[in-house]
Amino acid sequence: MNRKIKTSRFALISTLLLFSVSLVKAQQKSKLKVIDSVQVKCYYLFSKNDPLTHKTYRTDTMQLEIGKDFSRFFDPKRLMRDSILSSVIPQDEAEIKSVTVLDVDNEKEGNGSEKQSIPKTNQGESYQIFKNRTKGSLQILDYINPILRTTYSYTDHIGQLDWEVSDKLDTLLGYNCQSAKLRFRGRTYTAWFSTEIPVNDGPWKFYGLPGLILKVEDSESIFSFQLIGIKQVAPSYAMHLDDSDAIKCNRDDFIKLLKNRASSYQASFNGGALKITVDKRRSANTDIEMQ
Repeated sequence: MNRKIKTSRFALISTLLLFSVSLVKAQQKSKLKVIDSVQVKCYYLFSKNDPLTHKTYRTDTMQLEIGKDFSRFFDPKRLMRDSILSSVIPQDEAEIKSVTVLDVDNEKEGNGSEKQSIPKTNQGESYQIFKNRTKGSLQILDYINPILRTTYSYTDHIGQLDWEVSDKLDTLLGYNCQSAKLRFRGRTYTAWFSTEIPVNDGPWKFYGLPGLILKVEDSESIFSFQLIGIKQVAPSYAMHLDDSDAIKCNRDDFIKLLKNRASSYQASFNGGALKITVDKRRSANTDIEMQ
């Protein structure tokens, strides 16, 4: 089949994009592994603040699913938006007549005629963190390009976190809490946990306290996780892990790939014409991990 492919300096993405159709089909055949059963669901507001002005520039609602031994921390809205992207790109290659890849600087205002479109992919967190509390290890699933959706998997052996519990007390969401401090990956964090919720877990990579972590914030007030909701799951449901199609790598290699990630992507499909807008400008966001 002949295709007319309009190119820009991101022509390589166009070639890879056509390959992604078959990749999506392969991913749909992947097998889910049941690693635990979800017994508790927690919702956290993840806030990011500008280190100079301390004004909040982004908030995301994250979800923590807790089982007996494992937990899963992820951004459900981001996963939903990325699944919409898969639906925008046709499953059948024959439907794609042309592909246009544009730099965000060359993008013009649309006329609203696109058949399907998705929001920018710089919203939300793309990673999924599967925490094995008994072994002190994390399995991270993430990807660099939301169009190709090639998943990478690596293990982060963080071990037992060296918390320093203090005598400070507070009340959050009606629960009596106690504070603890931690030095982790170049930042100092203060957490508030409650023994009234006897779950050894918390948001992001945090765990290891004698109660659920309800709030945690770094000493510079750049990053914070605040519990906004919790509920018992009855009946419980399976916690799935799908890494069958993931490319195995180590943490250092993935961080190198992450540094070349574009700020965001947008896609639209209309009458056989697939248009991708790529923002290659590096984001000014501060990395949560400094080491």
